[in-house]
Amino acid sequence: VPGSFAAFQRGLHFLSEAGVTPILKTMVVRSNAHEIERIAEFCRGHSPHVFRYDSLLSLRSDRNIERNQDIIAERLSPEEIVLIEGRDEAKKKEIRHSCKKATLPDSPQTDKLFFPCSAGLGSFSIRYDGTFCLCPNLLHPTCVNDLTTGSLEAAVRNFVPKVRALPGFNMKVKEKCRSCRIINLCQWCPGNMFLETGKLDDWSPYFCEIAQARWRMVSPPHKV
Repeated sequence: VPGSFAAFQRGLHFLSEAGVTPILKTMVVRSNAHEIERIAEFCRGHSPHVFRYDSLLSLRSDRNIERNQDIIAERLSPEEIVLIEGRDEAKKKEIRHSCKKATLPDSPQTDKLFFPCSAGLGSFSIRYDGTFCLCPNLLHPTCVNDLTTGSLEAAVRNFVPKVRALPGFNMKVKEKCRSCRIINLCQWCPGNMFLETGKLDDWSPYFCEIAQARWRMVSPPHKV
């Protein structure tokens, strides 16, 4: 949109004058992939924090087929994603660091850890309609709470532990995902899985292919 970038720059200037430090991030999609290097250079020059970009364009929680097809059309292939990430030394460093991070512990308790993240513990989100979510992507009907009929305190104290205690997993996820040594390179989590497949507990070939491509990029001599 003509003038929109200039307005964005003015906004950054006003934030800086007010002493507010921005944290900039963006999505990498087919429409902007050709200029992501310029976007990254600009953002890193205007924010002292780590600039982040994400290649996972999530599907809609309402499962709208027509609109989801538009989203899929904007997605990059795993090969295109790692081509962009491979040219970005900061991103490659981040991926290598993820490779070295421990995944879930090898113990009988592992199967009970349905949520490998801190969703609902360190933060939560409230949507425009008063819906309480443990995280913005965790929109499964059993994982959201209507604050118009209850209190925020009850949601944090009672609802969050109830959601985090949900049982898992089906055998396909156990075999393909939870035991995978490169799960840190994957987009797998219950929230993302629900948006991708309509189920909290499922497997996505697209996520898996991205993780495998990233592993080949940063560690070519090894096999998974």
